Amino acid sequence: MTLCEQYDWSYVLTFKPGRTPALWADFEGLLKLSPENRLVQTLPDQTRQIFRWANDLDYTDSEGRVHTLQALLCEETKAKLKLTPG
Repeated sequence: MTLCEQYDWSYVLTFKPGRTPALWADFEGLLKLSPENRLVQTLPDQTRQIFRWANDLDYTDSEGRVHTLQALLCEETKAKLKLTPG
């Protein structure tokens, strides 16, 4: 993250389960405090997506450097197929 920030690069990180539990807990807490940060859409194949986000999460890395992050969660539900007799 530091290298990206030094060069003013944009970057995207993926949370891995258990990797940054304190950051994940902060994210979940901010989601509860910001219910308006939500977008729901249905795709043409009837897949439903729910996007939720939180801004300005503080993260301190292993070398004590502080980073401010934005986080996005996408929950996706595939449509159930309806079978017709053929």
